[in-house]
Amino acid sequence: MTQQTWEKIREQKKVKDEMNVCKTQVRKMGLQKKYTEKNREVKRSARRDQRNYIDNLSYQAEEAASKGNLKELFASTRTLSKRQIQRN
Repeated sequence: MTQQTWEKIREQKKVKDEMNVCKTQVRKMGLQKKYTEKNREVKRSARRDQRNYIDNLSYQAEEAASKGNLKELFASTRTLSKRQIQRN
């Protein structure tokens, strides 16, 4: 994950901690709305990071295929398919 995503996670945790310590119901409701928005931002950012990671792996696989580098091609394909080599 990117540094931006980690920063958004930290902000989300701060809001949640503040919400848990809050004493008044009105303030708590406001913080819940803020937490919901932060949660959406974190999820969007994580999905974007995952999409970028997969696109980068796909690009590497295409480059390896065009160069004829089968070792790198199969490694990228294995990572994309989430299959692991079983070693004894």
